[in-house]
Amino acid sequence: VYLILYKIKIMKKICIIPARAGSKRIPNKNIKKFNGKPIIYYPLSEIKNSKIFDEIIVSSDSKKILNLVKKLGFKECFVRPKSLSNDYVDTQAVILHAIDWCKKNYFYPTFICCVYPTSVFFNKNHLQDSFSQIKNKRLKFVSSAAKFPFSLQRSFFLDKKKNIKILNKKMYGKRSQDLETIYYDAAQFYWGTVEAWEKRKFSGIDTGIYELPSAKLKDIDTLNDWKVSENLFSLIKLKKL
Repeated sequence: VYLILYKIKIMKKICIIPARAGSKRIPNKNIKKFNGKPIIYYPLSEIKNSKIFDEIIVSSDSKKILNLVKKLGFKECFVRPKSLSNDYVDTQAVILHAIDWCKKNYFYPTFICCVYPTSVFFNKNHLQDSFSQIKNKRLKFVSSAAKFPFSLQRSFFLDKKKNIKILNKKMYGKRSQDLETIYYDAAQFYWGTVEAWEKRKFSGIDTGIYELPSAKLKDIDTLNDWKVSENLFSLIKLKKL
């Protein structure tokens, strides 16, 4: 009994980085060189420099990724099963597995922050401010998000004959200032209580967003995206954007 009590760590804030190996569109995406360094280096550095986490954990199916992460100075890593490493497994399942791993290793977190290994368009201040937001407003979940640069409510699409079809005729004629502001998932980080992750409570009451500027964001899904993102990242770091 005394040994178990000695091992238990009540840890308020844990960051989990899900870094699997099997990217098909960009091979070795999570450790591919990005402006000279493995891309996972950048989010890990910002996470560490934020100095708000009691533990930083990398979950991966790849020993190569885990060995690299350990060389970068992050020791708390574990191999997750192949069943949680395919293209169809969602982030929540990976986080739940990581929470379970924490509990089995006597870590008992209150807040979990999920950061993707290719999230290079945030910095330590964003993490600090968003944590203050979830804590001070007593929220259950906060997602990084950005505004769409144009109104989706006045969108249209092309039918099978390539003719224009208005998505919402009632909204199409309205002034832009009369339309709702619509946001999208910036896919940089997500703060949530353990309860929110376990109950999949990602919207509705007690949830919010931490807004990032859309001009400083870029999805990295293709090799062309990669090149554009490297240039964008460099401009941001040089404070030219």
